[in-house]
Amino acid sequence: DAILSTAIDGIVTINCRGIILSFNKSAESIFGWKQEEVLGQNVKVLMDDDIAAQHDGYLLNSGNHALKKVIGVNRDVCAKHKEGHLFPIRLGLGEVKQPDAETLFVGFITDLTEQRALQRSLEEKEQQYRTLMNNTPGAVFRCLLDDHWSMLFISPNVFDLTGYTAEEFTSKAISFADIINKEDEAHINEIMTKAISEKNQYALEYRVRHRSGKVVWVLDQGSINKTDDSEVQWIDGVLVDITARHIYEESLKHAKQEAEAAAQAKQAFMANMSHEIRTPMNAIIGFSDILMDSPLNKEQQKHIVTVNNAARSLLHLLNDVLDSAKLEKGKLDIHHEHFNLQALLDNIVSTFWLEAKRKNLLLDLKIADDVAPIYIGDDARIRQVLNNLIGNAVKFTESGSVTISVSKTQNNQLFFEVQDTGIGIAKHRLKAIFQPFEQADGTMTRRFGGTGLGTTISKQLVELMGGTISAVSNEGEGSCFFFSLPLQEGDINKVDKLSNNLLTLPPLRVLVVDDIEQNVELLNILLSQAGHTVYKAKNGLEAIAEFKQHSFDIILMDIHMPECDGITACKKIRELEQQQQLKKTPIIALTASVLQQDKLTAKQAGMNGFANKPVDIQQVNHEIAKVLGLEIKHITAKPDNKAKQHINYVKGIQMWGSKEKLNAEIRLFLANHQQSILRLKESTLDASEQTTLLHTLKGVAGNLTLTKLLYLLSQAEKEQGKEDFSKLITACYQEWQALVTLLEEQEQVNTDKTPSQAVSISVFLNHIEALQNQAEHAEIDDELLSDVQNNAPVEYKDAVAEIVGHFDNFDFDAASTALANLKHRIAAD
Repeated sequence: DAILSTAIDGIVTINCRGIILSFNKSAESIFGWKQEEVLGQNVKVLMDDDIAAQHDGYLLNSGNHALKKVIGVNRDVCAKHKEGHLFPIRLGLGEVKQPDAETLFVGFITDLTEQRALQRSLEEKEQQYRTLMNNTPGAVFRCLLDDHWSMLFISPNVFDLTGYTAEEFTSKAISFADIINKEDEAHINEIMTKAISEKNQYALEYRVRHRSGKVVWVLDQGSINKTDDSEVQWIDGVLVDITARHIYEESLKHAKQEAEAAAQAKQAFMANMSHEIRTPMNAIIGFSDILMDSPLNKEQQKHIVTVNNAARSLLHLLNDVLDSAKLEKGKLDIHHEHFNLQALLDNIVSTFWLEAKRKNLLLDLKIADDVAPIYIGDDARIRQVLNNLIGNAVKFTESGSVTISVSKTQNNQLFFEVQDTGIGIAKHRLKAIFQPFEQADGTMTRRFGGTGLGTTISKQLVELMGGTISAVSNEGEGSCFFFSLPLQEGDINKVDKLSNNLLTLPPLRVLVVDDIEQNVELLNILLSQAGHTVYKAKNGLEAIAEFKQHSFDIILMDIHMPECDGITACKKIRELEQQQQLKKTPIIALTASVLQQDKLTAKQAGMNGFANKPVDIQQVNHEIAKVLGLEIKHITAKPDNKAKQHINYVKGIQMWGSKEKLNAEIRLFLANHQQSILRLKESTLDASEQTTLLHTLKGVAGNLTLTKLLYLLSQAEKEQGKEDFSKLITACYQEWQALVTLLEEQEQVNTDKTPSQAVSISVFLNHIEALQNQAEHAEIDDELLSDVQNNAPVEYKDAVAEIVGHFDNFDFDAASTALANLKHRIAAD
């Protein structure tokens, strides 16, 4: 009885008539009956009705063959609960024969209700997972991380992906590693190695070979399962066909390359055309200026003024086109200098005052009280933006006013507004106003002229300076263009006085040399009114004669003249000064040319400055002041205490990793730029090249922690064109030599050329040929240009820097000439 009461299975004892003799606790729990309720009842009370009907026949004859079959065998059948519902059980039947007593039967019963429910749940979940895997866009897999990517399981979708069935992979009839593109194996190994060592998850893309032979791109994403001892057991993941995406991406790349090529062709065309047209346009402006100063009748005077104004407008548009091309190409730099904002605004407004007065417009400037007079920024670019916006406001306003307001925002940015009462802009055209070549409507070009580039360039320049620009307008009521700039307040003591057009020169003895009488006369009047004593010459020979008879503070020399041009005259004057041991007289070149090559030629002839024609007297005055070193604050060439150190090894080693690496980089810098420092010392560069070289050298010196050289170059950059400049360059050269000596003491440098360097000259010459071909077709290959600049032999670095400058300025003629000169130089070497 104790055993029956503690048994887990239900145990029911019956006699051959089916009467229940015992009913244990587990049976009570399974069937819901208490023992006392069922003792003496027929066992059919516990059975399904269909089974119960046949029950008595089995038991009455214990020799029944069918009954003997089930003795000792477990069967799954349905039983009936006290409450009437059927439930599954596992029934085992045993026969107990007793001597001198009737045979008993013992039933062992296990309730299968929970087991069947769990089984159904598992089957449902399995079906769900199978459906999910079969409907997943890709093949779900589990594999070993071995050389073959042996598949333990992979969903049937792998057939669509690879052309092979899942069974072929799991039976090892085909290895997944066999169909992977060999070129992608290194990439796969790299990603998987990283995933195993770091995050145990990965995503990679590679190619597989389909059974049909076609290439299929797959995205493989999964996780790596590890044991407790970090041994990799298997990978679970999914493979997705991304071939269509790759084809689309390739088409996008191709379209992007085509678009970039078209944009580059457009930029090159615009830049080249602007240069080609600029040359005759300068001549038109120059000669029309001369004619305007000539005795003409009223009708002729009116015509020549019209020609001159039209030519200047066209030149302005050409400059816009060139600026636009440079901005799109990212070749326009922003400079940060201390400048007088209020003087700049007054000067800009004064420029438009006469035009506004002719149209009877009120031109008003309002500057808020909290706006400082001095700021740090690029005053030339701010001037360009304001000129564009104010010029448009005056042009598009028939009556009323144009108001320029400057204030500060809450976050201390400068806020500029240009408000007019002009024609306004339609709402649907307002967004397009900042797009290239767009105007408010199609009649603008016919009515007012222009290309629509002014606002585009303004937007590009404002954003390049870190600001934002926008506009509001009502058609017929006027427009307001406004922009903000994050400018910091500056120091009035650091403002270049020459940049504010407020220059007053002391009385000077000036020789003016020009073959055009009107040019000479105009300069005579302007200079005489300023208190200068003016001498005149109409060609180079007369200039030399005047120089022999008189001494001058300054000579203004036209370049192109008959009998003896300005270049020849300058060289002769320098020879005379050398023979007689005279102090050099500053000579400023006068020419309508804008080409850097002409400036370089003038500089090499011994000229000290450069002024454009038609003559702008303010520009001439500034150039005179610059070459004479007037009104310039002198800065000592002695470095401060912070600049006594040749190399800041503490900072340098932090940046470069080791002293050896830093020294190697410094040696390379000193070798590659030796010609640059020599050219600066010999003063054979024009202002633009000088600025470029100083800026380049300063930047690299800073990166290499060459403390003293960085300080001297920074001072020299500030002092260009001033008295202390040559002293500072000499100090830079001395520091350069000191660095060379310092490094030579640490390690002997082998300077012999190797055979590979000789071969590189041949490759370099091929690149020069390719660049010249591009220059002749007004094309720029930035990649080739960069490659030539980075890998040029040391002795040609200076020439390459000049060539790159020409390409950056879209000056293809000058680039072609410089490339031809370089080829001759290489051939001579």
